[in-house]
Amino acid sequence: MNKRLVWNFEVNLDKPFAAEQLSARAHDLIRWEARYFWSEDQPITLYHLNSTILSFVNVQIKERYDSYYLLPQMHLNIKKRREELFYKPLLARKDHCFGFGKKMSLKSLPAEQALPGCSSLDVGALVNLLKLQGTIVNVDKTALIYKFSCTPTIKLELSRLIINKQIYFSASIEGRSYTLVSKLSQLLLKEQFSCDYVTFLNQLNYDQ
Repeated sequence: MNKRLVWNFEVNLDKPFAAEQLSARAHDLIRWEARYFWSEDQPITLYHLNSTILSFVNVQIKERYDSYYLLPQMHLNIKKRREELFYKPLLARKDHCFGFGKKMSLKSLPAEQALPGCSSLDVGALVNLLKLQGTIVNVDKTALIYKFSCTPTIKLELSRLIINKQIYFSASIEGRSYTLVSKLSQLLLKEQFSCDYVTFLNQLNYDQ
């Protein structure tokens, strides 16, 4: 049985699981993420959640406006938020999950420092590339964030995105455990195709 949740998202309540029964032996050093995107007209079903999520009691709402910078032939997660440039290093990929290091402000780093996840490029060279070759894609996001009661904490984020006056939807499962992120993403979204923001935005930019 499906129940509407929000926007295009609905929840299948047939076989709910108990998240508190899930646990990992240790926290990973990097943050793992499985992210999914859909167009405005696609219905999206989340499986195995229990009915408590329908009440929105433990859901946090966030509004974000970010400007992502895309560089030709480079896969770097760079965005401007509140007039400050941030870089989120992609450090690992495993199956359908992406492992990220801590997001860092570029202005706080010395120009000669090599970029984590891209040692062939230093901060100063990156800033110059952004000025010369960067393509800016603005993303207006409303996100609903739900934390599962497992250890370590894993978050489910459901988002409504406005990009170039078009509406898209996104879901992500993220936290410091590859095992839990992978397991929960497969439970909730089964065999959906996963990609990160940079891949998704590059594809949109290519299609236009």
